[in-house]
Amino acid sequence: MTDVLNYPWFVTQGGDLGAFITRWMAIQHPSVIRAQHFNTFPAPTPTFGAAPFAYLRLRMSGVLYSKYEKRLLKTRSVFHRDQSAYIDLQETRPQTLGFALGDSPIGLLAWFVEKLQSWVDVPEALSNDDIINLVMMHWIQGATPGLRFFREAFGDKREADKAFDGHLKVLTGVSIFPGEILPCPKDWAKQLANIIFWRQHEHGGHFPALECPDDLVNDIRKFMSSKEMRKVLAKNGK
Repeated sequence: MTDVLNYPWFVTQGGDLGAFITRWMAIQHPSVIRAQHFNTFPAPTPTFGAAPFAYLRLRMSGVLYSKYEKRLLKTRSVFHRDQSAYIDLQETRPQTLGFALGDSPIGLLAWFVEKLQSWVDVPEALSNDDIINLVMMHWIQGATPGLRFFREAFGDKREADKAFDGHLKVLTGVSIFPGEILPCPKDWAKQLANIIFWRQHEHGGHFPALECPDDLVNDIRKFMSSKEMRKVLAKNGK
């Protein structure tokens, strides 16, 4: 962005693996990344040492958490308990899985559809053609490259996990959708980021750009038009 397109600075947006990439960009290039927006923010469970108030609130979640927050944590728990085995497999044995799925279009389709059924909160937003097109992109190139992302990001060194280890000062906006697989309450996110925009939606899942694109775009626009962001834009003469 800076070397080829000559942008002196820019704003990033990320969900799913893009959330980890977005955080790493700010860690490695803090003078260039002026703001970030997320629709996936996988904050770790707060500890007493790192975030005492968030930790105590979690311990008393039955009383202090809203119905919406309880719903988020239930979704997060279900994902870790019943839906996350694919991560371990793709982290450790992506080649074996690649050979299996690369030899069976029905197998590859099933691998994707099983996750779409669990992670999409607005199923009518995805047509059968949309799903086939998505799977075809992985079938044409071969299944293995798409599966190796987890090995490269979350393998032996677990570099991607470190993206959410500490607090970043960069201006941050977060859109929370109830079907997101790795959601968190706001006080969890505040231990890691300078949150200036936070919006909770009643509909939408892990892929809001596909499920409810207007809601996501409107959030990004409101984040970018916030008072704090206007100061950043004015400071940089834009």
